Amino acid sequence: MQAYTLSADGWRTSPSENLQVLLADLMHWCDATQHDFDRILLKARDRYEKEKNER
Repeated sequence: MQAYTLSADGWRTSPSENLQVLLADLMHWCDATQHDFDRILLKARDRYEKEKNER
């Protein structure tokens, strides 16, 4: 996230837009490496919920 938010472009865009760019780049990476972004996102949401509940 630091590369996206602390870059010159990152300072000129909103946090929401920075997040959109990051997610789009991750989608491109998934396409290039033949990973299913939606499946991985579901797993990430499950992990997030588990981590959130452990606090």
